[in-house]
Amino acid sequence: PRLPFSVLQRPTRMPSSLLAAARARPRPHIGSEQLKYQYFVTVHGLTFLPGGTCPSSNLSVLWTRGSKTAITQEAAADAQSRSAIFGQTLTLICTLFRSPSAASSSSGFSEKLCGFALIRHGSRGAQTLPKCKGD
Repeated sequence: PRLPFSVLQRPTRMPSSLLAAARARPRPHIGSEQLKYQYFVTVHGLTFLPGGTCPSSNLSVLWTRGSKTAITQEAAADAQSRSAIFGQTLTLICTLFRSPSAASSSSGFSEKLCGFALIRHGSRGAQTLPKCKGD
């Protein structure tokens, strides 16, 4: 049977405009030391402040760092105590970069932000409630 494509093809040349764009792209981590770390975050629970709305649907906490994510299982908020209990540990493996220019900072590492978001799971799908970012 014939394949819908040719197995032996000549390599195609990259157009000069794409090649120039690839060369011009900044590469901030060249020359940096790459170090992999495994981070653990334990989400014990959360409490809604008086005067704010306490959701009646299930909630989860989402942790993102770059393209990697970790999320807790869903938990319901108790209307009387205005809190949700998770008691779960999330983990992510992250690459940090140590460069000579970052050595003057307090940590010695280049900045790499992570984010946390509270997700409400309702009948119309998931909705992001508050979120925050940190280094």
